[in-house]
Amino acid sequence: MEKKNLYAIKTILVFSFCVSTCAHASIRDDTKEYPADIAIWIADLRYDDGMLKILEFGQGVTSCFQNVYSPKEQTIYFFKKEIWTNFWKYLKQFDMPFWYIGDLHYKIDLTGIDLVGGYRVSTEKDLHKHDVFKKLITPEELSEQEKQVKQAERAIKDPYNIRDYRGIIVPGRGRSRQIPMFHKNYPDFVTVGAASEKHVRNKYLTSLLFQDDELWKYRPQCKAYEKKYYPELAQAIIAEFKCDTYVIKPLASCRGRGVIITKAQDLDACLKRILTEKHKLRSEKDIAYNHWHKDKSSMFIVEECVSSKKIMADGKTYDPTMRVVCALDYNQQKVNITFLGAFWKLSYKAQEEEGSLTEKVKSASVVGPLSTALVDNYDLENVYAILSNVLPKVYVKMLETKSDESRLSACDVACSLRTHQDVPATLLNSMYE
Repeated sequence: MEKKNLYAIKTILVFSFCVSTCAHASIRDDTKEYPADIAIWIADLRYDDGMLKILEFGQGVTSCFQNVYSPKEQTIYFFKKEIWTNFWKYLKQFDMPFWYIGDLHYKIDLTGIDLVGGYRVSTEKDLHKHDVFKKLITPEELSEQEKQVKQAERAIKDPYNIRDYRGIIVPGRGRSRQIPMFHKNYPDFVTVGAASEKHVRNKYLTSLLFQDDELWKYRPQCKAYEKKYYPELAQAIIAEFKCDTYVIKPLASCRGRGVIITKAQDLDACLKRILTEKHKLRSEKDIAYNHWHKDKSSMFIVEECVSSKKIMADGKTYDPTMRVVCALDYNQQKVNITFLGAFWKLSYKAQEEEGSLTEKVKSASVVGPLSTALVDNYDLENVYAILSNVLPKVYVKMLETKSDESRLSACDVACSLRTHQDVPATLLNSMYE
């Protein structure tokens, strides 16, 4: 059967302070059938007048998000509240109960969650105690025969339709590593992030998804190397990448830990320091270097450094990273994407200030008055238009990996790097070719 991609764009209200329109796209694939799925992503990217490069993904439901400050207007826009409100409204469309499971001490905005069929619990144990949830699962005190009857009644008639499931489980802050467990233990519920969890937690797996004739141009050059220093390593990287500035990253980290930006002439010294001087990095206060003394993966990532459009904030020039928050779902053989918002993440230092290259390029992980900025409507509409085409295709690749056992095995090999097992570089670099 010929593969069909049908696109539909419609305008919806997001929030007035940032942008009044947002692209909602759908791609239909009649040649494949995957179980229904929902994913909430953050996508960090570099953008400049039509040029867009996706750096990495993250689980949106594990983020506290940041409010956005406008120095020009001297106003704080409450992005944190708006993004969660839009997420709860997004889940409402499925007309079924959902449970956000996360630690109570994290600042998640729950305003209105009860009005759209949602509930908040801290743990799986609390989930089982919830009155609505208890009515939907098979009670443990039933006999085996009664359980079989109950399970037969609960059987999903159409696994490709989200509304045919019992409800939605949203593993939040402090629970993201339990996504596979929730997905396995509650197959008649949709677990948010089930198909994408392995990829968004591993930067190199993200890159493998872009090994495609169409998608490769939306990622910076990227390659994984074994963590073994030799004098010719830097020159080998420079000869392959042929660029002036490089980003060194761990396979799996967050909040900028271990991310170093360096010029070509300083690449050898940087690699030698993080690969051979780990004992000295233990007392290093800079998280870009301190991370490497405890990084136990057998590999690291080198990436081409790409600049964004420069923006002005409080009279200073910044090279920012854009963070886009979106929801994707696979429902009735169709991928839908809904953008929930976006903002600029500013670097630690402005271009005019004294500081290292890393401080002037890497976005700040600390929240402050000048850590974020608004994205103007023109740029935001262009970014949404590009991502409406790109992200659903990346998502389909994740769905394929989840449903194809042979590729899932390969995925598990790559993901084993997170558990500190050794995997040959040749295997990783050839995976998914």
